[in-house]
Amino acid sequence: ICSPGKIDEKLNSELSKFNESVLLISHYPPFGITLDKLPDTNQVNPGKHIGSTRLRFALENSKVSMVVCGHLEENIGEDKIKETRVINPGNADGKKYALIEFDKKLEDAKISYK
Repeated sequence: ICSPGKIDEKLNSELSKFNESVLLISHYPPFGITLDKLPDTNQVNPGKHIGSTRLRFALENSKVSMVVCGHLEENIGEDKIKETRVINPGNADGKKYALIEFDKKLEDAKISYK
């Protein structure tokens, strides 16, 4: 089992290897964006951001083009951290998904939500 510091080090090390389009898939969204915010109707922590601070830090210090995440499947949509597009396609069990179409550059991807 890795310590949090080792996880951060490993993630940052791996992400720094890429200079081209990178797609990162993560269960949790990064911290502090619209996609990690609990609904205002949440009984315990209305409006609280619950995303990953480690992922946020890694994205701020790398060249990831796009993150596809979930966890809060009701937060369907897109947000950005610097130049990184963060996508939550929604709950597949609820027949929700995102279609991500791109030719050569992930940065130019067209996204449609179904």
